[in-house]
Amino acid sequence: MNYYRSCLILGILGCSFSISLASAKQPVAGGIGNIQNKKEAQGSGCILYRKGKQKEIVFWSAFENSALMNIDGKDRRIPLVSETPSLNRIKKGDRSTAIYKSDKINVRIDRVATRVCPVGSQECEATSYNAKIKLNIGERQQVIAVEGDCGS
Repeated sequence: MNYYRSCLILGILGCSFSISLASAKQPVAGGIGNIQNKKEAQGSGCILYRKGKQKEIVFWSAFENSALMNIDGKDRRIPLVSETPSLNRIKKGDRSTAIYKSDKINVRIDRVATRVCPVGSQECEATSYNAKIKLNIGERQQVIAVEGDCGS
């Protein structure tokens, strides 16, 4: 009842503004955490960690059709749905997107290559990326900035 009184006092514009704020996506409670089982996040593959915090691994994939992430405090395997373009013949500045889905969990990773191996290099084994991970669980949403490497 107080809400409707406030509408009369504030006017229609104020009420429609408060309604639009209430319908916006809510941040993910818990959300993206650090992978707890570090033994699973080893070997060749893609590893992403919070910007500037290499010990805080939030994503790992061994070039297979799933990724390991900690979501809402639990390590989970999430199947890969699509990846464009593929991670072959990459140049610095190239962009790629990977989408993972499981139940109500949707993860989108938008990457930009920041360092690539010179052609024919025997010493360089990985491509470096800056990326954003966008997590949606139902109406909850979280976006974090990450960096990392893909390779062996």
